[in-house]
Amino acid sequence: MNRILLNKKFKVFLIIISIIYICEIILAINSFNIKYLTKKILFKDLILYKNLINFLINDEKYLTLYKNKLVNLYCDKGKIVSVYFDNKGFFNKNDVWENKNDNLIMKSYGELDCSDFKINLNNYDLFLSKKNLNIGNYSTGPAHQYSILREYIDFIDVKNAFWLHLEGSDLSDINNLKNSKIKNYLIDQKYSNKNFEFNDKDKNKEIDKFINENDYFILKREIKNTINLYRVRNKLSSITSRSNKKLNKNIKYNEINELIEILKKTKKLFFIYMPRENETTSSYKNKKIKEILFQKLKEEKIKFEDFTLIENT
Repeated sequence: MNRILLNKKFKVFLIIISIIYICEIILAINSFNIKYLTKKILFKDLILYKNLINFLINDEKYLTLYKNKLVNLYCDKGKIVSVYFDNKGFFNKNDVWENKNDNLIMKSYGELDCSDFKINLNNYDLFLSKKNLNIGNYSTGPAHQYSILREYIDFIDVKNAFWLHLEGSDLSDINNLKNSKIKNYLIDQKYSNKNFEFNDKDKNKEIDKFINENDYFILKREIKNTINLYRVRNKLSSITSRSNKKLNKNIKYNEINELIEILKKTKKLFFIYMPRENETTSSYKNKKIKEILFQKLKEEKIKFEDFTLIENT
């Protein structure tokens, strides 16, 4: 009798475990990384855009990414976009560098081509000209963008320079002082590591190697997560836990000061405050940051314009 009861309990246990693992597998199949890896089987040249960001953050040498290469990027929500990197690692046609351009565009959120948030510069009178040179890059915060400007300044011939700053993202510059390649530009006004002289093929191979290693790491992690029922446990935890989060009103004023110091080093620019999903109206913190930032821009006599007002009209 006891054996029969034990067998029944064991069967029930197996059924429950099986159901849990089926749920885990379903969640895994629908996860971002697994969808990417599945697409990668069909399109071998597909690259996860987050891998490119990780490369820029962790690499100690390069300020930009691929050179002279068309890349297919796997973005958020499964979108795939094709991006061409010019002969210096930016999003331009190569002949743009040979011309005198009207506007230099610096933006520290280069993955705009890979997100649902788009900046259409044609909507703004300041950018009606088609002669724009873009030296923004993937996930480059203020210090990184400043380093890029310093490195490529001799190749730039423009009438106006615009620094595009996006609400709620640009002050949190995780790769600002991550490694020495950025620090050196801030410390030494004469520093250069001649990024523009690096061999195209060697650089592209290094990036590809990093991408492949990261893909392998992602695969191992996803297998481990599935075995450990990572997603099911997270789901259960999110359902059972009650969130008592309080509004965080702590402002990191030092980040604003760091941005201002970088802008002061970058002479003759026009600072553009760009709207991003109405963050200043929905977030107390971002609204406060905006107020402080604008006050400091005025104090340092840095020209600026608030495009939030234009976007919301």
